[in-house]
Amino acid sequence: MSPSRKRISRKAICGLLLAVGAIGARPASATILTFNNVRSDGKLYTGFYSDPTDPLSSYGSNVSFGAATTGTTTVVQNASNTDTFNYAIGNGWTPDVSMAYSYSGAQAVGVYYTGPGSQWPNGAALLGGNFPNNPNDDFYFTFTPAAGFAVRVNSYDLVNASYGGISSACTLYENTIGGPTMVPTFAPSNVGSGPGQSVTVDIQNNNGSTFYAGTLILDVHMTNGNPGDLGLTNLNFDEQAVPEPAALSGLSVTGLALFRRSRRR
Repeated sequence: MSPSRKRISRKAICGLLLAVGAIGARPASATILTFNNVRSDGKLYTGFYSDPTDPLSSYGSNVSFGAATTGTTTVVQNASNTDTFNYAIGNGWTPDVSMAYSYSGAQAVGVYYTGPGSQWPNGAALLGGNFPNNPNDDFYFTFTPAAGFAVRVNSYDLVNASYGGISSACTLYENTIGGPTMVPTFAPSNVGSGPGQSVTVDIQNNNGSTFYAGTLILDVHMTNGNPGDLGLTNLNFDEQAVPEPAALSGLSVTGLALFRRSRRR
């Protein structure tokens, strides 16, 4: 085989290998849910995220605002009120991920919103349900990517509405609540005493959250503290396109064939 043909074969192989790598490592994009939402009548509580009939239940689903670094959507709450939902960009938006919320306690609803002027000036999802609360109730944030995409839960902030320390626990499930655990239960740092005190929970870098081409469920619950004082904000999650198996398989087979031909010549 001539040197020029060897060079062509090697270039072809390298090109295919780079193509496979590029397909397998498509760029990710992230949305941050600030929970800093506004109701037109100025009231602090807009509704319940875990009530499927409430506009809040779709907060965070299929978010995309192009090149903008922030965005808002407005929906009708009822005949006299509208809600404006606020978002911040991570390293992109997540148009292919849907959100859902649920609650393990005896009450019918759980995660609901407190807006500007409340104990959390920047907004938060109050992990308290209806009073009385159980400190060990679980609050679930469910992330479901569209076909051809994967989702990763990166981080969130826990905030305190009152005085006295708060401790919590976190688990990240795959597919269903109580299913396989991507991130086994761990205890983040306690939230300090005082309104507005917060702590960032880094699930990706500190606890190994990775992209998953299926549903992920974030389970957060208070283990100690005053029920109703624990809030969650700045929920940061990513999406990433995943390669079609047939595309990867075809490129891999072609690359292997070229490699074998170059070895025989």
